[in-house]
Amino acid sequence: MNTTTSTNSSTQTHTVTISSNDVRQVMRYIGADIQAICQAASQATHAFNMDEALVDVSVLLLNGVISGVTLWIEKEGVVVREYGFQFVDAPGGAAGPPAGQPPLGYVPSGARVRLRVTADTRLPVAEREAWFDRLGWKDSEPLTYAQGTTQTTYGSFQSGGLSVERNLKANPAYDRPQS
Repeated sequence: MNTTTSTNSSTQTHTVTISSNDVRQVMRYIGADIQAICQAASQATHAFNMDEALVDVSVLLLNGVISGVTLWIEKEGVVVREYGFQFVDAPGGAAGPPAGQPPLGYVPSGARVRLRVTADTRLPVAEREAWFDRLGWKDSEPLTYAQGTTQTTYGSFQSGGLSVERNLKANPAYDRPQS
């Protein structure tokens, strides 16, 4: 994955090269967070196979198909907690808790855990759709957010030229420490 962007109106450009090793390392970090979240929500129904999904996400990221990953904990179509991992094509450093130690919270009975990817709009629609079809990824029903849902950035991961910003959206009705 190479990204070239113009820094001003002259002919200067900035190229960030992201290697497969960078993708593997970042996916290990994301995988550690997702595993910790899923373990904390073990009583919830999981709507995906974690190992298969993380391989698919790695393939999609390496081929420039996606710009982010979202893990939802939802109940009856309303988001309880949303963990977002937004890819950034630039070195950004690492911050926040280490991989595998995301902020965790209460998960109500009857909750469901879902994984979603965000398409990178820089890739033509037909090409993105071909990748999603090839890997069996489909659109899902939309979720809603409760009034007062808050978003915080809780850290970032970085490997080579690839950074990931970690965000958490929390529904105030369920925003309390894990019990």
